[in-house]
Amino acid sequence: LEDRILAILNEGPHSRKELAEALGQKKISGHLKKIMKSLLELAIIECTIPEKPNSRLQKYRLTRRHDSKTILVARTQR
Repeated sequence: LEDRILAILNEGPHSRKELAEALGQKKISGHLKKIMKSLLELAIIECTIPEKPNSRLQKYRLTRRHDSKTILVARTQR
């Protein structure tokens, strides 16, 4: 699921709802929230509105240092 989230975010910023829909879920699951939280803590993704983390307009994107190439390399080294 983590890989699929990163692939979707590689296309551009998405909200949690948009991510859930792209993953084929009807609503935002607890598992999606946990993965998003861990990706944020690891600084793999970031908020588009960091000063308002609970904004209804909040979206998430890959950080500049974690583009798709570095993520793919990290995944293959596991």
